[in-house]
Amino acid sequence: MKYLTFLTAISFSFDLVGQDLKYGDSTIVESVRKVTSEIYETKGKTDFYLTSRLFQENVVSGTSIVAHSKNGTINRIVTSAFTDQGQLSAEWFYIDERILFSYLVFEFFAEKEPKGAWRNFKGLASWESRYYFDDDQLTYHQHKGRDMIVESTLERIQKDAEEILKYVKSQIRED
Repeated sequence: MKYLTFLTAISFSFDLVGQDLKYGDSTIVESVRKVTSEIYETKGKTDFYLTSRLFQENVVSGTSIVAHSKNGTINRIVTSAFTDQGQLSAEWFYIDERILFSYLVFEFFAEKEPKGAWRNFKGLASWESRYYFDDDQLTYHQHKGRDMIVESTLERIQKDAEEILKYVKSQIRED
């Protein structure tokens, strides 16, 4: 009996690390996926920025930014930055300068990876999160490799999206 209890506890703890966490109304996923695919396939202008500015929590070394726009309107921003624990990358999709979707992935440094962590397609210990918005409201979010999501993280996602967009708009050079 003691052995069975031990095995159950171990299998439950491993499942928590790699399980999917889902919150909200998932019916938005397909319509957002369609729009983000269209944005992704759009060939427009691409600008590159490198700044010491720290946009997201725990970032310690600045941010690399790739901004995509079509007809003068920014529709996708890709960011990458380092923390003490690893690399945080994100994609931010916008419609009329309003956040539509955000995808975040965090990859741990090998020396700092949590024991039993979920591994992404690269085989690196990581976590990922997807945030779906409708009319500036977070409608649905899902996560892999995380064991919990705190409310302050949810509030911060939209603020980060707005700050990154504001920064990029302030850096645009007229050709």
